[in-house]
Amino acid sequence: MKLKKVLSIELVNDGKPEYEFVPCVIEPTEEAADEQEIRDGLDLIVTNSQREKTAWDKIEEVRYLREVLEKAKTKPRFVELLRRIVEKTFEDGELQTDGTRDFIAKVLHTSTTQIGRYDTIIRHLSPEFTEELKADRINLSTAYELAGLPAENQNAAFKEYHLTGAISIKAAREWKRPAPPAPPAEDTATPTQAERPQKEREPVVERDKVPDTQATPPYIANMRRENERLTTIKGEILSELNALNYREKAVIYGFYIDGLQWERLSQRVNYSPRQCRNIRNIALDRLAKRFEQNKQISRYVFPEK
Repeated sequence: MKLKKVLSIELVNDGKPEYEFVPCVIEPTEEAADEQEIRDGLDLIVTNSQREKTAWDKIEEVRYLREVLEKAKTKPRFVELLRRIVEKTFEDGELQTDGTRDFIAKVLHTSTTQIGRYDTIIRHLSPEFTEELKADRINLSTAYELAGLPAENQNAAFKEYHLTGAISIKAAREWKRPAPPAPPAEDTATPTQAERPQKEREPVVERDKVPDTQATPPYIANMRRENERLTTIKGEILSELNALNYREKAVIYGFYIDGLQWERLSQRVNYSPRQCRNIRNIALDRLAKRFEQNKQISRYVFPEK
Protein backbone atom coordinates (compact mmCIF):
# COMPACT_ATOMS: atom_id res chain seq x y z
CA MET A 1 0.00 0.00 0.00
CA LYS A 2 2.86 2.44 0.87
CA LEU A 3 4.68 1.62 -2.37
CA LYS A 4 1.54 2.31 -4.40
CA LYS A 5 1.11 5.64 -2.62
CA VAL A 6 4.74 6.65 -3.30
CA LEU A 7 4.45 5.72 -6.99
CA SER A 8 1.20 7.63 -7.28
CA ILE A 9 2.80 10.79 -5.85
CA GLU A 10 5.75 10.45 -8.21
CA LEU A 11 3.46 10.13 -11.23
CA VAL A 12 1.42 13.18 -10.18
CA ASN A 13 4.63 15.17 -9.70
CA ASP A 14 5.63 14.11 -13.23
CA GLY A 15 2.54 15.86 -14.60
CA LYS A 16 0.12 12.92 -14.69
CA PRO A 17 -2.86 14.05 -12.57
CA GLU A 18 -4.94 10.99 -13.56
CA TYR A 19 -2.90 9.02 -10.97
CA GLU A 20 -3.93 11.31 -8.12
CA PHE A 21 -6.61 8.78 -7.06
CA VAL A 22 -5.62 5.13 -7.07
CA PRO A 23 -8.23 2.42 -6.53
CA CYS A 24 -7.57 0.03 -3.69
CA VAL A 25 -9.33 -2.96 -2.14
CA ILE A 26 -9.59 -3.24 1.61
CA GLU A 27 -9.59 -6.87 2.66
CA PRO A 28 -11.58 -7.33 5.88
CA THR A 29 -10.03 -9.32 8.68
CA GLU A 30 -11.46 -12.72 9.54
CA GLU A 31 -13.05 -11.26 12.65
CA ALA A 32 -14.64 -8.43 10.66
CA ALA A 33 -15.98 -10.89 8.09
CA ASP A 34 -17.45 -13.10 10.83
CA GLU A 35 -19.03 -10.10 12.54
CA GLN A 36 -20.56 -8.88 9.28
CA GLU A 37 -22.01 -12.33 8.51
CA ILE A 38 -23.59 -12.58 11.96
CA ARG A 39 -24.99 -9.07 11.74
CA ASP A 40 -26.47 -9.75 8.31
CA GLY A 41 -28.16 -12.93 9.50
CA LEU A 42 -29.55 -11.46 12.72
CA ASP A 43 -30.68 -8.29 10.93
CA LEU A 44 -32.51 -10.45 8.41
CA ILE A 45 -34.26 -12.36 11.20
CA VAL A 46 -35.29 -9.14 12.94
CA THR A 47 -36.49 -7.58 9.68
CA ASN A 48 -38.56 -10.65 8.79
CA SER A 49 -40.06 -10.98 12.28
CA GLN A 50 -42.95 -8.73 11.24
CA ARG A 51 -44.02 -10.75 8.21
CA GLU A 52 -45.86 -14.04 8.11
CA LYS A 53 -43.35 -16.87 7.75
CA THR A 54 -43.73 -20.35 6.35
CA ALA A 55 -42.70 -23.38 8.37
CA TRP A 56 -39.60 -23.64 6.18
CA ASP A 57 -38.63 -20.02 6.90
CA LYS A 58 -38.68 -20.77 10.64
CA ILE A 59 -36.65 -23.94 10.23
CA GLU A 60 -34.03 -22.08 8.21
CA GLU A 61 -33.75 -19.45 10.96
CA VAL A 62 -33.21 -22.17 13.56
CA ARG A 63 -30.62 -23.85 11.34
CA TYR A 64 -28.75 -20.56 10.87
CA LEU A 65 -28.68 -19.77 14.59
CA ARG A 66 -27.45 -23.29 15.30
CA GLU A 67 -24.60 -22.77 12.85
CA VAL A 68 -23.66 -19.50 14.51
CA LEU A 69 -23.62 -21.07 17.96
CA GLU A 70 -21.65 -24.09 16.75
CA LYS A 71 -19.05 -21.72 15.30
CA ALA A 72 -18.93 -19.94 18.64
CA LYS A 73 -17.87 -23.20 20.33
CA THR A 74 -14.76 -23.48 18.15
CA LYS A 75 -13.77 -19.81 18.30
CA PRO A 76 -13.55 -18.32 21.82
CA ARG A 77 -13.54 -14.72 20.53
CA PHE A 78 -16.76 -15.52 18.69
CA VAL A 79 -18.70 -15.84 21.97
CA GLU A 80 -17.97 -12.28 23.08
CA LEU A 81 -18.56 -11.00 19.55
CA LEU A 82 -21.91 -12.75 19.39
CA ARG A 83 -22.89 -11.46 22.82
CA ARG A 84 -22.19 -7.84 21.79
CA ILE A 85 -24.13 -8.16 18.54
CA VAL A 86 -27.10 -9.83 20.24
CA GLU A 87 -27.20 -7.18 22.96
CA LYS A 88 -27.19 -4.39 20.38
CA THR A 89 -29.57 -6.07 17.92
CA PHE A 90 -32.19 -7.19 20.43
CA GLU A 91 -31.48 -4.58 23.11
CA ASP A 92 -31.40 -7.33 25.70
CA GLY A 93 -28.36 -7.57 27.93
CA GLU A 94 -29.79 -10.63 29.70
CA LEU A 95 -29.95 -12.77 26.55
CA GLN A 96 -27.40 -15.54 27.04
CA THR A 97 -25.68 -17.23 24.12
CA ASP A 98 -24.48 -20.31 25.99
CA GLY A 99 -27.90 -21.94 26.51
CA THR A 100 -28.40 -22.86 22.87
CA ARG A 101 -32.09 -23.78 22.80
CA ASP A 102 -33.09 -20.99 25.21
CA PHE A 103 -31.16 -18.46 23.16
CA ILE A 104 -32.76 -19.52 19.86
CA ALA A 105 -36.23 -19.58 21.44
CA LYS A 106 -35.86 -16.01 22.73
CA VAL A 107 -34.45 -14.68 19.47
CA LEU A 108 -37.32 -16.24 17.48
CA HIS A 109 -39.98 -15.42 20.11
CA THR A 110 -41.12 -19.01 20.57
CA SER A 111 -40.88 -21.82 23.13
CA THR A 112 -37.97 -24.19 23.70
CA THR A 113 -40.37 -27.06 22.99
CA GLN A 114 -41.05 -25.68 19.53
CA ILE A 115 -37.32 -25.27 18.90
CA GLY A 116 -36.93 -28.94 19.83
CA ARG A 117 -39.51 -29.85 17.18
CA TYR A 118 -37.64 -27.81 14.58
CA ASP A 119 -34.38 -29.52 15.54
CA THR A 120 -35.95 -32.96 15.11
CA ILE A 121 -37.13 -32.04 11.61
CA ILE A 122 -33.73 -30.59 10.65
CA ARG A 123 -31.84 -33.68 11.80
CA HIS A 124 -34.14 -36.55 10.91
CA LEU A 125 -36.69 -35.68 8.21
CA SER A 126 -35.91 -37.46 4.93
CA PRO A 127 -34.79 -35.35 1.93
CA GLU A 128 -37.99 -36.27 0.05
CA PHE A 129 -40.32 -35.05 2.78
CA THR A 130 -38.05 -32.04 3.39
CA GLU A 131 -38.71 -30.97 -0.18
CA GLU A 132 -42.46 -31.31 0.40
CA LEU A 133 -42.26 -29.22 3.57
CA LYS A 134 -40.21 -26.58 1.77
CA ALA A 135 -42.86 -26.40 -0.96
CA ASP A 136 -45.55 -26.08 1.75
CA ARG A 137 -47.26 -29.31 0.61
CA ILE A 138 -47.11 -30.86 4.10
CA ASN A 139 -47.50 -28.96 7.36
CA LEU A 140 -45.08 -28.66 10.26
CA SER A 141 -46.91 -31.05 12.60
CA THR A 142 -46.98 -33.80 9.98
CA ALA A 143 -43.29 -33.23 9.21
CA TYR A 144 -42.48 -33.56 12.92
CA GLU A 145 -44.33 -36.87 13.20
CA LEU A 146 -42.60 -38.18 10.08
CA ALA A 147 -39.18 -37.10 11.38
CA GLY A 148 -39.70 -39.41 14.36
CA LEU A 149 -39.88 -42.46 12.08
CA PRO A 150 -36.94 -44.71 11.15
CA ALA A 151 -35.54 -44.07 7.68
CA GLU A 152 -37.14 -47.19 6.18
CA ASN A 153 -40.57 -46.19 7.51
CA GLN A 154 -40.17 -42.68 6.09
CA ASN A 155 -39.30 -44.18 2.70
CA ALA A 156 -42.37 -46.41 2.82
CA ALA A 157 -44.56 -43.49 3.92
CA PHE A 158 -43.24 -41.36 1.07
CA LYS A 159 -44.05 -44.05 -1.50
CA GLU A 160 -47.63 -44.13 -0.20
CA TYR A 161 -47.75 -40.31 -0.16
CA HIS A 162 -46.42 -40.26 -3.74
CA LEU A 163 -49.33 -42.48 -4.82
CA THR A 164 -52.12 -40.75 -2.88
CA GLY A 165 -50.82 -37.16 -3.02
CA ALA A 166 -51.59 -36.48 0.65
CA ILE A 167 -50.56 -37.48 4.15
CA SER A 168 -52.11 -36.43 7.47
CA ILE A 169 -50.80 -36.28 11.02
CA LYS A 170 -52.91 -39.33 11.82
CA ALA A 171 -51.45 -41.28 8.90
CA ALA A 172 -47.91 -40.29 9.95
CA ARG A 173 -48.58 -41.52 13.47
CA GLU A 174 -49.91 -44.82 12.13
CA TRP A 175 -46.46 -45.54 10.73
CA LYS A 176 -45.09 -45.35 14.29
CA ARG A 177 -47.27 -48.17 15.54
CA PRO A 178 -45.65 -51.61 15.57
CA ALA A 179 -47.23 -54.17 13.28
CA PRO A 180 -49.73 -56.46 15.08
CA PRO A 181 -48.30 -59.87 15.99
CA ALA A 182 -49.08 -62.66 13.59
CA PRO A 183 -51.81 -65.06 14.80
CA PRO A 184 -50.50 -68.39 16.15
CA ALA A 185 -50.32 -71.09 13.53
CA GLU A 186 -53.07 -73.67 13.84
CA ASP A 187 -52.04 -77.28 14.12
CA THR A 188 -53.97 -78.37 11.09
CA ALA A 189 -51.34 -80.05 9.03
CA THR A 190 -52.48 -80.91 5.54
CA PRO A 191 -51.33 -84.07 3.83
CA THR A 192 -48.37 -83.69 1.54
CA GLN A 193 -48.52 -84.35 -2.16
CA ALA A 194 -47.14 -87.84 -1.61
CA GLU A 195 -49.71 -88.63 1.13
CA ARG A 196 -52.76 -87.66 -0.93
CA PRO A 197 -54.66 -90.29 -2.84
CA GLN A 198 -53.57 -90.68 -6.46
CA LYS A 199 -56.70 -89.06 -7.90
CA GLU A 200 -56.44 -86.03 -5.58
CA ARG A 201 -52.90 -85.20 -6.53
CA GLU A 202 -52.46 -81.96 -8.45
CA PRO A 203 -50.66 -82.20 -11.76
CA VAL A 204 -47.06 -81.11 -11.65
CA VAL A 205 -46.37 -78.30 -14.07
CA GLU A 206 -42.85 -77.49 -15.05
CA ARG A 207 -41.99 -73.99 -13.85
CA ASP A 208 -40.28 -72.87 -17.02
CA LYS A 209 -43.40 -73.66 -19.06
CA VAL A 210 -45.66 -71.38 -17.02
CA PRO A 211 -45.93 -67.94 -18.65
CA ASP A 212 -44.67 -65.19 -16.34
CA THR A 213 -47.61 -62.80 -16.40
CA GLN A 214 -46.29 -60.90 -13.33
CA ALA A 215 -42.98 -59.78 -14.88
CA THR A 216 -42.37 -56.02 -14.68
CA PRO A 217 -42.19 -54.39 -18.12
CA PRO A 218 -38.68 -53.09 -18.88
CA TYR A 219 -39.81 -49.47 -19.22
CA ILE A 220 -41.40 -49.59 -15.74
CA ALA A 221 -38.20 -51.00 -14.23
CA ASN A 222 -36.19 -48.27 -15.97
CA MET A 223 -38.53 -45.57 -14.64
CA ARG A 224 -38.18 -46.93 -11.10
CA ARG A 225 -34.40 -46.94 -11.31
CA GLU A 226 -34.36 -43.40 -12.69
CA ASN A 227 -36.73 -42.27 -9.94
CA GLU A 228 -34.38 -43.73 -7.31
CA ARG A 229 -31.43 -41.92 -8.89
CA LEU A 230 -33.34 -38.64 -8.96
CA THR A 231 -34.31 -39.04 -5.31
CA THR A 232 -30.63 -39.53 -4.43
CA ILE A 233 -29.58 -36.49 -6.48
CA LYS A 234 -32.30 -34.32 -4.88
CA GLY A 235 -30.98 -35.26 -1.45
CA GLU A 236 -27.40 -34.40 -2.45
CA ILE A 237 -28.42 -31.04 -3.95
CA LEU A 238 -30.43 -30.18 -0.83
CA SER A 239 -27.41 -31.01 1.31
CA GLU A 240 -25.18 -28.72 -0.75
CA LEU A 241 -27.75 -25.90 -0.62
CA ASN A 242 -27.84 -26.16 3.16
CA ALA A 243 -24.07 -25.56 3.21
CA LEU A 244 -24.67 -21.96 2.05
CA ASN A 245 -24.86 -19.25 4.68
CA TYR A 246 -28.20 -17.89 5.81
CA ARG A 247 -28.15 -14.82 3.56
CA GLU A 248 -27.26 -16.83 0.45
CA LYS A 249 -29.94 -19.45 1.13
CA ALA A 250 -32.57 -16.75 1.61
CA VAL A 251 -31.77 -15.28 -1.82
CA ILE A 252 -31.42 -18.62 -3.65
CA TYR A 253 -34.65 -20.07 -2.26
CA GLY A 254 -36.53 -16.82 -2.75
CA PHE A 255 -35.44 -16.36 -6.38
CA TYR A 256 -35.37 -19.96 -7.66
CA ILE A 257 -37.80 -21.85 -5.42
CA ASP A 258 -40.40 -19.19 -4.61
CA GLY A 259 -40.02 -17.47 -7.99
CA LEU A 260 -39.84 -13.95 -6.53
CA GLN A 261 -38.86 -11.04 -8.75
CA TRP A 262 -35.89 -8.96 -7.60
CA GLU A 263 -38.06 -6.19 -6.15
CA ARG A 264 -40.15 -8.61 -4.07
CA LEU A 265 -37.08 -10.54 -2.99
CA SER A 266 -35.40 -7.29 -2.00
CA GLN A 267 -38.29 -6.48 0.34
CA ARG A 268 -38.16 -9.94 1.90
CA VAL A 269 -34.44 -10.06 2.68
CA ASN A 270 -33.90 -6.32 3.25
CA TYR A 271 -31.20 -5.91 0.59
CA SER A 272 -31.33 -3.83 -2.58
CA PRO A 273 -32.05 -5.67 -5.87
CA ARG A 274 -28.44 -5.10 -6.91
CA GLN A 275 -27.16 -6.61 -3.65
CA CYS A 276 -29.53 -9.56 -4.09
CA ARG A 277 -28.11 -10.25 -7.55
CA ASN A 278 -24.55 -10.08 -6.20
CA ILE A 279 -25.42 -12.48 -3.37
CA ARG A 280 -27.06 -14.80 -5.91
CA ASN A 281 -23.96 -14.79 -8.12
CA ILE A 282 -21.62 -15.52 -5.21
CA ALA A 283 -23.90 -18.35 -4.02
CA LEU A 284 -24.03 -19.88 -7.52
CA ASP A 285 -20.23 -19.83 -7.75
CA ARG A 286 -19.98 -21.61 -4.42
CA LEU A 287 -22.60 -24.16 -5.44
CA ALA A 288 -20.86 -24.84 -8.76
CA LYS A 289 -17.64 -25.68 -6.93
CA ARG A 290 -19.43 -27.87 -4.40
CA PHE A 291 -21.35 -29.69 -7.14
CA GLU A 292 -18.08 -30.44 -8.95
CA GLN A 293 -16.65 -31.95 -5.76
CA ASN A 294 -19.80 -34.00 -5.06
CA LYS A 295 -19.36 -37.42 -6.70
CA GLN A 296 -23.09 -38.16 -6.94
CA ILE A 297 -23.98 -34.85 -8.59
CA SER A 298 -20.91 -34.55 -10.83
CA ARG A 299 -21.44 -38.04 -12.30
CA TYR A 300 -25.16 -37.65 -12.94
CA VAL A 301 -26.15 -36.74 -16.51
CA PHE A 302 -29.06 -34.32 -16.27
CA PRO A 303 -31.63 -34.60 -19.08
CA GLU A 304 -31.62 -31.78 -21.61
CA LYS A 305 -34.62 -29.48 -21.79
